[in-house]
Amino acid sequence: MRRFFAMRLLILALWAWAAATVHAQMTPSRVADMVCAAPKAGVNFARGTLDALRAAKHLRKFDFVDPDRVSLIGFSWGGTVGLLASSKMWAEALSPGRCLAAAVALYPKCDPTGVPNGGPYEAVNPDIDRPALGPGGEADIEQPVRECVSRLEPLKASGRPVDWTVYPKATHCWDCESLDGFKAQTPRGECVDPPHTPGMDLIPLRLPPGAPCR
Repeated sequence: MRRFFAMRLLILALWAWAAATVHAQMTPSRVADMVCAAPKAGVNFARGTLDALRAAKHLRKFDFVDPDRVSLIGFSWGGTVGLLASSKMWAEALSPGRCLAAAVALYPKCDPTGVPNGGPYEAVNPDIDRPALGPGGEADIEQPVRECVSRLEPLKASGRPVDWTVYPKATHCWDCESLDGFKAQTPRGECVDPPHTPGMDLIPLRLPPGAPCR
C-alpha cells in the first residue's frame, strides 16, 4: 500500500504538482486498520473531512503552491470525504475561510444510509459549490454507482458544479481479479460472492468459496 501511494506521489511530482497524502486512519493518536464497515479509533467521515481541509490549509502555506488551486482526490472512503468537503455547509463548519478548489471522488459512498454504529448522514449535499467529479464502476457492488448518479443528476440539473463518469464492467477498485472466488461482507452487511470481489482495503470479511458469512 505504501508503494502504491508513493507511485501516485511520484507521478504528481513529475507533473510538477505538489501533493500531500492524508491517511486519516494512521496517526500517532489514531490507529484504525479499516473504517469502511464502521468508525474506529475516532475515525469517521467528519474526522476525515476535517483532516482533508486541514491538509489543504497546510499546503497553502508554501510559496510554490497556488493557494487557489488546492484540490482533493479521494478513493472510496476518501471519495466520500471529497464530496463532503465540497459541501458549503461542511467546509464552513470544519474549516472557515478558503475552501477546496475542486474534488475528484473515485467510487465514493453516496447513499445516506450511513454505516453500522455510525448513524445516517448525507454524503451528497444540495449545497455543493466546488467542482466535484464522481467516477464510478458499473460493476461496483461495494458502493453501487447508481447511488451516486441518482443524487448527482438533480444537482447538475439545478446548476451545481458536479459531474460523473461510469466505467463499464469496472469494479470498486477498478479491477480486483486477484480476489476472484472469495466471499465478502460489504459495509452494508451484505454477504456477496461476485465474479470480482471488492478491493482488499474494503473487505471486513474475506472467506474461501462456499464458506458462510459470520
